[in-house]
Amino acid sequence: MKHQKMGAIIREKKILEFMTKDLNGHPFISSLYSNFEDKDRIYFVLNIAEAGDLKESLHHFHRFDLATVKFLSSEILSGLSFLHTHQIVHRDMKPENVLIKKDGHIVIADFGSAKTTKFEEEEEEEIQKTSSEDSDEKEDVEQEKEQERRTTFVGTALYISPEMLNDGAVGAKSDIWALGCMIYEFLAGKPPFTGINQYQQTRKVHENNITFDSDFPESAKVLIKDMMISDPKLRITTDQLMAHQFYKDINWKTITTTKPTVPLEKYSLYKEREEVLDEDVPPGFDLARLIKLNDGLPMSPSMELDLKDLFAAAAVPVVVPQPKLNAREKAEREAALDVQRRDNDYHQLLDGYLVLKQGILHKKRGFFARKRMFLLTDGPQLVYVDPSNKKARGKVPWTPCMTIEYVNPKLFNIHTPGRTYILYDYNKTAEEWCRAIEDVRVKYAAQIKKIYDKGIEEGNFHEIYGKIRPNRNR
Repeated sequence: MKHQKMGAIIREKKILEFMTKDLNGHPFISSLYSNFEDKDRIYFVLNIAEAGDLKESLHHFHRFDLATVKFLSSEILSGLSFLHTHQIVHRDMKPENVLIKKDGHIVIADFGSAKTTKFEEEEEEEIQKTSSEDSDEKEDVEQEKEQERRTTFVGTALYISPEMLNDGAVGAKSDIWALGCMIYEFLAGKPPFTGINQYQQTRKVHENNITFDSDFPESAKVLIKDMMISDPKLRITTDQLMAHQFYKDINWKTITTTKPTVPLEKYSLYKEREEVLDEDVPPGFDLARLIKLNDGLPMSPSMELDLKDLFAAAAVPVVVPQPKLNAREKAEREAALDVQRRDNDYHQLLDGYLVLKQGILHKKRGFFARKRMFLLTDGPQLVYVDPSNKKARGKVPWTPCMTIEYVNPKLFNIHTPGRTYILYDYNKTAEEWCRAIEDVRVKYAAQIKKIYDKGIEEGNFHEIYGKIRPNRNR
């Protein structure tokens, strides 16, 4: 455990324990059930939210309608009211910190930046107990404390309030500002303040010149302007916000116990009965998977034979055919393959294809990010492997509508039908990955489209482009 992080971890643990045990929790706030640690990490056991988070939802839906925004923001506001009533400030409100449960309700999560005066003395004592006699580690602790005292940047840049930029004074009004930014983004499909770099972005926050599109709901404009007044002393409070005309139809006394007023499918991709696919499952929908779905149900020999014939007739190659090479290119490729056979531990998993780029990426799925070796080859293929056991875990499907999105040096996304691959690159080479994948996609565009069109025409798209979850409710 790095001691420079110890203060934040202890504070988060104490705040979660206080809310869960002393205050009996709140339906819209994370609950801490247990915690344990090993020599390297501290683990928190929290309540589960199965339906993703609002950042993922925004990425898919782009924006929400007014009724959905009113529902989501009212539940977030209810949770913030609970926090502020008990002198807790979240300080990092943003869409990815609002999780969605399968019943449709939300959960405010990630209290790593939260603050309350209640535990400051206890934190100090516990940090001192945890710190070793190592002078470097003690210096780290002191530096962190000093940084926290004078910091002007707590939270996330897109949702940071002017007072946090000016002098670091962070209170409940900072959470209100952040929620105002989120409501704007829910309706507009973009944050209120953006820039090509952090300097431009923070300058726009200082200027606070919010612009609204012509179709932006008038009632929401009034709400956001009240929430995003630059002077926190003049900004609306949580109680005033709950009494705002925008929320006139919300019953705050029953909001935590009543059924969501908006269907889950309007703000989440989660489906209650959908099949959860493990990475070990190969792409596509074949006989073996159909039999598995019918596990426990009688299947006659004739039915199984019919199914075999059906899938055999629909069979098409999954990997796009190789473009023709001239003699010199063939010789160069074979020479490179010889080196790869000798030196690359992953060669046997690649079916004779040549690696163009490889490296460790962390693939986010749900709440977890798994460490994977990604191998981009000709063909094209983009294979990911568990580096701990050299076992192939899956392939990213290639389609004409596949897009590669660069987010920042450590993060990029690959959008495919039915799934977005969220990939973290701690070596900060995300731009190189995006360029390499896009170059391969362009090079093989004709072959990719040919296979795609054939799959659509013959109705076997699922066999070609796997990892699309079958709808079992049909």
